[in-house]
Amino acid sequence: MVENKNYKTIKIVILMTIMLLLIVLTFKLLFRNQDIVQICNILRSVNVWYIGGAVAAITLYVFLGGYAIKIPIDFMGYNMPYRSCFKYSLIEIYFSAITPSNTGGQPMIAVAMKSDKYRFADIAMVLMAVTAIYKIGLMLLALLFLFCSFSYIFQIIGHIRFLLYLGIFINAVFVGILLLLMFSNQTFWIVENILFKFLVKLSVIKNIEGFRAKILDQKIKYGQCADFFKANPMIICKMFLVLILQRISLLVITYFVYKSFRLSGTGLFQILAIQVVLSLSVEMMPLPGAVGISESVFIFLYDAVFGEFLVYPALLLTRGINFYLPFVVSTIYILYRFIKKIILNKGNNNVRIL
Repeated sequence: MVENKNYKTIKIVILMTIMLLLIVLTFKLLFRNQDIVQICNILRSVNVWYIGGAVAAITLYVFLGGYAIKIPIDFMGYNMPYRSCFKYSLIEIYFSAITPSNTGGQPMIAVAMKSDKYRFADIAMVLMAVTAIYKIGLMLLALLFLFCSFSYIFQIIGHIRFLLYLGIFINAVFVGILLLLMFSNQTFWIVENILFKFLVKLSVIKNIEGFRAKILDQKIKYGQCADFFKANPMIICKMFLVLILQRISLLVITYFVYKSFRLSGTGLFQILAIQVVLSLSVEMMPLPGAVGISESVFIFLYDAVFGEFLVYPALLLTRGINFYLPFVVSTIYILYRFIKKIILNKGNNNVRIL
């Protein structure tokens, strides 16, 4: 058991190291031909009130990520403190950032909530509901913003079109599977049987009985989550509104950055649409924090919006506020928790990051 916990800590350190190397490599390559002094001068000239608005937006994003958990948890009879909204959200931001395709965040929230004495069954149900609503909300926002700026987006998208289609497909499949797991027993088992036979033929599945047992376990859990949906529609509506607002607070940061350069000509909905394209194109990429691909796609999509002269300073501000700032804050928080545990458990070799 001790070895397993130490292995997890080592794994996190390795992932963090990979993440830092990716960041250094990305910015070294992107800015190798740029005038850094000129970029710094441009950054000093921005309107700080709009930058303040962007920082407020990311702060709201962090809080709402945890508040979406608080709504159903409190309904179940707990009294989750408001400070825990920031706590769980920062844990998710950190572990999502250092793991490929943002896969590490929610499992670590579950670990933290379990240590805070919440029942694991309740944790699992709430996190599944948050995942489902968040993904559905993203797809609905994508449809709305792309519909409002369809011709504009397809004028600037170029060869990023393939990444967008892939992102839409992956998210649509993910949402479809979630809905099947929750609401349709018969259809789910038909789809599962087809996929199972396909994966067996490809020799992807080695332990057939173990695989079927895991699928059945997930089906039961998602079925319980669906029952929660049906029994408490108002709670689900509140979560949906909070998660939509959370997503918009992240998307709008680029608009604040745009206005901080005293620019005009590109509307709010157009920038939100570009941000949705960027999110869908890079979110499922198997890179920690989508580092490298996010910056490259940003430069490509926003070149026409900011212009060649401002697009690199805009990248630094936007990506700095909507990703690196919360990542740095979450890293400091995780280190604080880790050091605190070391101090409280002096002489105990069995100390984990969470």
